[in-house]
Amino acid sequence: MGAGVSTDGMRVSGVPVGVDAWVKMLVAKKARSVITDVAKLDVISDGLLHNQLLHFCQNARMAFLGRNTPTPLLSEFMAQVDDTIVEAVCRHGTGGRHLDWSPHLRKFANMKIQVPHFLGGFGITPNAFGCATRCHLSVHSLAIPRSGLDDASHGGGGGASEKYTRYTVDSSCTL
Repeated sequence: MGAGVSTDGMRVSGVPVGVDAWVKMLVAKKARSVITDVAKLDVISDGLLHNQLLHFCQNARMAFLGRNTPTPLLSEFMAQVDDTIVEAVCRHGTGGRHLDWSPHLRKFANMKIQVPHFLGGFGITPNAFGCATRCHLSVHSLAIPRSGLDDASHGGGGGASEKYTRYTVDSSCTL
């Protein structure tokens, strides 16, 4: 597998292409590598640096595969990596006290870690959901100005809501 080519598949620009079993094997190997590397970051004492390395380095390693590989082939491995990263953030951020939390509080903390920044979270978005959900999390609602229409052209006295057309993207959007 050193050159990225085998009888069952090959890697094209880092993306596994081939039979399902071969793709799963390659993604599982990559997930194990990321999980091992997340554990190596525990020696870092600076909380901000630890969080940034998890967010921008470890989480991003699997995000590339998530954008370019069919979701059913990798969702179980992505969920393992997501759980490992969230656990590392909680463990490092609380000094291990998160183990004493109630299940309800722990679910809330996990959600807060995985919610995007603009919605008040830590921004370590989960890789397990695939591209459509990431699109939904990042583009929830969009208001577009109506070009060429001002208050006088459509009856005047209209409120701000009449100047915009609102579009809401649902979870079935694709990129």
